[in-house]
Amino acid sequence: MPYSIGQKVIYNTIGGKKVEATIVAKKDPETGTIKTDRASGNFDYLVSVEKNGITEEHFCNEKDIK
Repeated sequence: MPYSIGQKVIYNTIGGKKVEATIVAKKDPETGTIKTDRASGNFDYLVSVEKNGITEEHFCNEKDIK
């Protein structure tokens, strides 16, 4: 996976909008999942997006970011 935690990326939302995001976590290569204190999922990355002054976290796959 070419992205690292803390890296700024462009995230393509489910609705097709492109927004600036930051990589918060990436999947563990051994388990194939992401597990943080607040979330767990079977995706490639967890990204943080600021929207209207509120920070949201979204799971996504590598194809959804650049």
